[in-house]
Amino acid sequence: MKKPSSEIKRETTENVSKLISNFGQRIEEGTANADSFLTLDSIEQEWAKLRRDTDRIYTDMVSELIRNINEQELISKKKESGVSKESS
Repeated sequence: MKKPSSEIKRETTENVSKLISNFGQRIEEGTANADSFLTLDSIEQEWAKLRRDTDRIYTDMVSELIRNINEQELISKKKESGVSKESS
């Protein structure tokens, strides 16, 4: 069963928010203690992982929204609007 686009967008927003929150928490924890401070390389790796993960989530969202398009319905509506314009 196809999900409504509003549900797809809500789930995407929740997932991205979780990723960002987790990223922020890891950075805060990694910079809170001078004895175990994150290196710049570690921060860059975390940032790259966040970018990959959010990109994947957005790609999945767009793919699902596209799969939910009812092409037959769109074609029928287009034909109907074309017929009504011709008869005017």
